[in-house]
Amino acid sequence: MQKAKVYIVTECSKQVGMGHLYRCLSFYDQFISYEYEPCFIIDTDEECSQILAGRTYQLLHWKENVKLLSFINFNEIIFMDSISATQEVVDYSQQLTNFFIIIDDYKRRSYNHALIIDWTPNVEVTGKHKHNIGLKNILLLGLDYSILRKEFTSNDTYSFRALKNITIIMGGTDIRELSRDIAESIASVYHVQNIHVILGPGTKTFTSQFDNIHIYKSLNASEIKSLFMLSDVVVSAGGQTIFELAAIGVPTIPIQVVDNQKEDLRGLKDLGFFDTIYYWDSSNLCTEINQKISSLVDINEREKYLSSFKSSEIGRGFDKIMTAIKQFTHEGF
Repeated sequence: MQKAKVYIVTECSKQVGMGHLYRCLSFYDQFISYEYEPCFIIDTDEECSQILAGRTYQLLHWKENVKLLSFINFNEIIFMDSISATQEVVDYSQQLTNFFIIIDDYKRRSYNHALIIDWTPNVEVTGKHKHNIGLKNILLLGLDYSILRKEFTSNDTYSFRALKNITIIMGGTDIRELSRDIAESIASVYHVQNIHVILGPGTKTFTSQFDNIHIYKSLNASEIKSLFMLSDVVVSAGGQTIFELAAIGVPTIPIQVVDNQKEDLRGLKDLGFFDTIYYWDSSNLCTEINQKISSLVDINEREKYLSSFKSSEIGRGFDKIMTAIKQFTHEGF
């Protein structure tokens, strides 16, 4: 039987970051395992060939000209993950196909026949998708439908230790250029053994005067997870990485670097993953981070604020989503 074609329409750039592309990589691999035929369509100004190695993709500026997607047939699937897609783009895309699927944690667009995925914590009880209830839409809402790269869904047990390793990860592009300032501020205050700085493919590298600052560029998911498991505290931007850290249960200091991270961070805070959200534009950001690290030197303090958080709920949504997609597309049309 012919495999169903899935066009994964997404974006990455200095402004929107790499998170949409990274979580779509997970869906690409899942579509393969479920006998679909996926192909990326990416609107980007970044070099991403290394990330996409071994996968089928096209580079198209579809956000500027959505009619570039007009080659998609009515019985082929569009799977979209974009914060930048306008209502006009969404409307046109829905006209192209009978099977329109979208990850929408933006919550401001309307659909008339779509499968909508949003795993923002507690979104299922907030009513923020009420304008899309009914019609012919299917809504998959809440952490039950959250997904992660497979490396972060294994059952490895995180261990609390004396504070020796701190990791800093500010996303694929470090849009606010925070990595160096945070790392050197920590190094100037704390004599920890290692400060690991993970730079994404869209981030400029740097050198440091501090011998205990180690810089890594464009690590793969397994390498990133290994550093997380080694870390006693991670300072992270509030993108998709926050969910990966939550799944492992690593003590995390979160920084909101763009507005669309607000609800995810508030939701994870309400669930007990951390007790404070920090903001990139705070004039005292580095001081605030150092003060928080000071409170986390005590192992008992790190264990305490994670004790009620159930990380097992995060990243296990693939089977539920794929079951819903099969139903939505009439199971092997």
